[in-house]
Amino acid sequence: MRIRSLLLAFGVLLGALLAPTPASATPPVRYAFAYVDAPAAPAWVNLSAAHRWPVGVQGMKIGPGRYQIKFPGVGYGSRGVAHVTAVDYGARNCQLVGWTQTSTGDEIVTTQCWQVAGGVISPADTRHTVVWTVGSGVLAAGQPGHAYVHYRPGVGIVDQYNSLGLVNGVAGANPYTVTFPAVGDPAGAVLAGDVQVTAIDPLYHRRCKLGSFTHSGTNITAVVLCFDGANGLPPTEFAVSYHRRQSVYGAFAPPTRMGYLWCLPGGGTVPGQTNWNSVVGVGGNSCAALAPGFYQSSWPQIGPPQTNAHVTAISTQPNFCNLKLLWSANAAFDVTGHQGCWTSPGGVAVNEPHLMTFTSRV
Repeated sequence: MRIRSLLLAFGVLLGALLAPTPASATPPVRYAFAYVDAPAAPAWVNLSAAHRWPVGVQGMKIGPGRYQIKFPGVGYGSRGVAHVTAVDYGARNCQLVGWTQTSTGDEIVTTQCWQVAGGVISPADTRHTVVWTVGSGVLAAGQPGHAYVHYRPGVGIVDQYNSLGLVNGVAGANPYTVTFPAVGDPAGAVLAGDVQVTAIDPLYHRRCKLGSFTHSGTNITAVVLCFDGANGLPPTEFAVSYHRRQSVYGAFAPPTRMGYLWCLPGGGTVPGQTNWNSVVGVGGNSCAALAPGFYQSSWPQIGPPQTNAHVTAISTQPNFCNLKLLWSANAAFDVTGHQGCWTSPGGVAVNEPHLMTFTSRV
């Protein structure tokens, strides 16, 4: 009897030792990002070394406005989420076509970009940023939060991740109400973090944005609207992600240089923890309106290479936002970004609130 009791106690102890423990910093299974600086290249070319990870990222045009980005050695199939943001001084926007793994272990992300002008939307070779990530593990309560959903109409949630190990949800049919439980401000007192969303469609022009971004205690809710070229709201596949006090790809420590902000239509930022800089702290970034629909953002001390940035518009109007110029950094790693917001299908500059996120890999 004593031997049986000892064996039972040993089993309980062994189970406790082997049980998974929430981590203080769990990296993604895989992540990669790039800046497509040669959108018309007809064959594989190396992409900007200061704005890519891993080493050796390449890109190639495969059709009008359509591009493939090859992230070597990090393939993980169609898991995870991706985001893409156009970089152009005019009214351009980009969407995802999809992502997959090659037989040699590379991850291929395919994008499609468009020009919006004078009521006409047409494919256009466009510079753009892209990020892809697959989440991993469970973080301890009180740690930075990360969550995402890849949603497909008629199928539901294709893939999802929540850094507290909970299940995210999607309700409705464009607008879609996406819930990320428990990943918000640990005290539940304020809205904190950033949300990015990107449309996915292999055939037609689509663009997604946020209708709203709110919290209830520690739970985050993002309302996603996805428009077609006529500003209708058709069933649309999309990728949406949330991150708080960590990078857009769901890692921290490293990186230690990152931030996000919520820019108001006339300039300035929403006060509080939707404006955060990992070096300076809450409220450390700024956004100024330079002209109608033209904004300049400032991000102190978070710009060592390699870097990546994304923008998502937030309102119920069919407007959209992009990066007008590639961001720049000085010797102190202070970053300057420029965002543009536009009507569609007119392509006219318009004041529009938007969320922007920026990260370094270090």
